[in-house]
Amino acid sequence: ICFEDAVTKLDKDKAVEVIKSINGKVDFVIVSPHFGIEYKHTPNNRQIELAHAFVDAGADIIIGTHPHVVQTFEIYNGVPIFYSLGNFIFDQYWSYDTQEELSLGIVMSENFYKIYLFPMLSQKSQPYLMSANQRKEFFEKLIKWGGYDEHTSSMIRSGIIEIMR
Repeated sequence: ICFEDAVTKLDKDKAVEVIKSINGKVDFVIVSPHFGIEYKHTPNNRQIELAHAFVDAGADIIIGTHPHVVQTFEIYNGVPIFYSLGNFIFDQYWSYDTQEELSLGIVMSENFYKIYLFPMLSQKSQPYLMSANQRKEFFEKLIKWGGYDEHTSSMIRSGIIEIMR
């Protein structure tokens, strides 16, 4: 399910009802909201409020878009929320941050998530995986932005987030 909240304010109650109406009819509810403040590496209160409401309504994972940079993620009530994966293919060549991106490999079941983190860079709209050194630097920045505990920081450094539900 995709929602837009960057240009036009989303009606949270209606969005929650959409999620509830689909929950139980599909294997997994994946929500992709277009929300947040451009060029900020941390989510704002509105993003957090919406994402938590979506999880409370039955979303199984949230993968956000819009800020043009990678934002932090969190695990809320056992559900991963990736607030922004950054640009994938976009013509914002004027900033290193807007050319960083995060791709995910997701294995989901009713009992667990295994999420592979693939930090990438884009050069003139041509995405490629980061080198080992770039990846290490990127993960340290992500940890700093998110202020994660040692367990989560260790998972980030390994490139694999594992969550038991």
